[in-house]
Amino acid sequence: MYSGAAQAAKDLDVQLDWAYPDKFTVGNYNQKLQQIIASKPDGIVIMDIEAGQVAIAKQAKASGIVVVANPSPPKGQLEIRPADDPYVNRIGAAEYAGGQALGKLLLSKGLKSAALCVIQENGNDSLVQRCNGVKDALKAVNVTMDVQFTPNNDGSSSAAKTLVSNYLRAHPETGAVVTLGGLLNVGSTQAINELKAQDKVMAAGFDLDPDTLAAIKQGRLVAVVDQQPWWRGYMSVLALVHYKRYGLSQANYFLTGPSLVTKDNVDQILALSAKNIR
Repeated sequence: MYSGAAQAAKDLDVQLDWAYPDKFTVGNYNQKLQQIIASKPDGIVIMDIEAGQVAIAKQAKASGIVVVANPSPPKGQLEIRPADDPYVNRIGAAEYAGGQALGKLLLSKGLKSAALCVIQENGNDSLVQRCNGVKDALKAVNVTMDVQFTPNNDGSSSAAKTLVSNYLRAHPETGAVVTLGGLLNVGSTQAINELKAQDKVMAAGFDLDPDTLAAIKQGRLVAVVDQQPWWRGYMSVLALVHYKRYGLSQANYFLTGPSLVTKDNVDQILALSAKNIR
């Protein structure tokens, strides 16, 4: 995402500053946003991860700061943004739709028993939407899905490996594990391999990184949902600058995903991953 935003800033000749809390919690993120608003930039791209950011966006707008949201559109949201939306543009992946697409793919691969979805950031509504999309797709054919959270918002591969390993031992009927980030994707496949459960448990996930792409190519991950973050970063900066310069604003959402990456298309994406584009 940063690479895309930086390229847009270069193309449009604007200064880009990148900020993120040292340790992610919703509270830490909101505090960081307050600090940024106090510095009075021309515009902010906000990662709108839960309802609290809307109030912060309204505060920034009242201070004369242009605000773009880089979220997924909320499930059930109207296609046309409401007139009182504090964001001049909303750009991102449809997380719920991504979950549904992944759930349907798992069913097409033969999933008939229960599934597990692992969330690494408690309080991040975008991640909840991902799991909900998978869950609803499976529920339509009476396949159940459990949701588990890693302890202490731990997004490491070791946290995922431990959680998935313990869960599969306790729930041998599980036929698929869905993880929501690169390191977790790898940890999940490690747990499945160590239990020698590759023939009965499918692994799938969200978001790309080199290890995840390698796991897809090797067949250890059946599919990963890509939200195309380079494009998210680029288009967010483009939208902000074009509003600031020309007053241009989208009437609806600019969706950068979902896009499914499987063994069939992974080779093309591997070449672009080395350039931080995919």
